[in-house]
Amino acid sequence: MSFSPSDIVYMINTIEDLLFLMDSQQPLRISAYSACNQNEKSFIKLCFPLKNDNMEIQIYDNEGLCIYPERNGENLKSVKFNQNNITNTEATGSFHKALKEIRDFDRQQVSIAKNSNTSIDRASFGLTEVN
Repeated sequence: MSFSPSDIVYMINTIEDLLFLMDSQQPLRISAYSACNQNEKSFIKLCFPLKNDNMEIQIYDNEGLCIYPERNGENLKSVKFNQNNITNTEATGSFHKALKEIRDFDRQQVSIAKNSNTSIDRASFGLTEVN
């Protein structure tokens, strides 16, 4: 069993609703990647901004990945989902659950950055340590 066109349209509409609620000025970017050899898989890629960074969704034949990529190309977090329960907001392995995990992770990134005010950080800017 694989994702149907209506499943993909559902995901796109869900993301567009999210972008509308966030009042995002950046559009959803959609691209398709075709496998060049037997070791690769073809997939559809959806990219869009979250509050603090971007998110990617890669939709393969029978599974999907919600990815929070780092600037250097590595993934800070990725969550798999499948075609079962695609519209279910509570089911493990569902699109909504994976999307929510990545959004929550994006929110945590700001608090991690704000809490990293250490003496090493201050020294790197030529500031003295504050007691």
